[in-house]
Amino acid sequence: MRKNLKIIAACQDVGGCNAIYPVVCSLRASGHKVNLYASSYSAKMLKKKNAGFREIEKKDFDNVHAIFDGVRPDIVLLGTSLGFSLEDALVEESRKRRIKTIAVFDSWVNYSLRFTDTVNRKNLRYLPDYICVSDDFVQAQMQKENIPEERIVVTGNPYFDDLGREAKKYTRQDKSKLLARYGVSADTVVVSFFSQAIDKSFGTDSRSKSFLGYTQFEALKILLSALKKFNNESKILLIIRPHPKEVISAYAEFSQDNGYLRVAVSNREEPRKIIALSDIVCGMFSLMLVEAYLMKRNILSIQPNLKVENPLILSRLGLIKSLENSREVLRKLKLFMKNKRSVKIRNFLKTGKSTRNVVDLISGVIQNQ
Repeated sequence: MRKNLKIIAACQDVGGCNAIYPVVCSLRASGHKVNLYASSYSAKMLKKKNAGFREIEKKDFDNVHAIFDGVRPDIVLLGTSLGFSLEDALVEESRKRRIKTIAVFDSWVNYSLRFTDTVNRKNLRYLPDYICVSDDFVQAQMQKENIPEERIVVTGNPYFDDLGREAKKYTRQDKSKLLARYGVSADTVVVSFFSQAIDKSFGTDSRSKSFLGYTQFEALKILLSALKKFNNESKILLIIRPHPKEVISAYAEFSQDNGYLRVAVSNREEPRKIIALSDIVCGMFSLMLVEAYLMKRNILSIQPNLKVENPLILSRLGLIKSLENSREVLRKLKLFMKNKRSVKIRNFLKTGKSTRNVVDLISGVIQNQ
């Protein structure tokens, strides 16, 4: 790759931030000048990382031309977000200036929707020149939604590259410290619940086409109902991890301690730390469930009264079954607690070299310009 490239990188939603940040770090380590911009949830995340970036507020999206005038980039690297986003504004400006754009797609849902102007109903208005995807499944789904095959590149998701190290990073001592922090005994089973802002993203009106059939609170109540039926069979710590788009106070009513079940709501620990120290990881279709699966943790997907195609990639590939009620959840919990051996997984992703693959794509695009 040509030395000393000038690159604009940008992200808005958390998933997109996670996907491009390893690439940004790799490019910077190689001596390239990467100007990183973030808005909304990504900005909050990057502040926690003490990353070098500039925050762009939504009201300033119409002025991104000034960013291009100052940087004069060779290429633009993007995350993907729902709704009109910072990435969308940069795609439009890049197109005007004939600068190539590369986006890293971080999900298994909302393929074309992430690049569509939903206000003016202009399909694929914000489509970048290249889209890096995690696996062959996403590639096939994008093609079904009329995203041109030549724009889709299977690189893997850079966010998953260090999962193997993360799984081995935390020790029994770390788990003991976690249990002590929450005031529970060493023999306590740790169950985590990774929430999602389903009510905000998909609505609560059963008449709406976007309604999934449930909200995060209904799924959580099913999990709690199952856990309470254990009585004194096992001491359990349930850690509820709100999504970055949620306020932690929305879960205040769920906090409890009745002797054998301690329920705590926390966003203190890093998500991967919680996964690594959990015996059972629960959620709906969060990316955290995929991470937990790849880290060989027991996982539960709870999706009651689901009215649409299952958005969890693990279920769509037949790797796990989403559960609908407390009876099913209880049965699975008991099975997991009896058998705590390492989970066998089928790795359906390209992991370990995804960051390098995206960097190589950037190099190839630059050379062909």
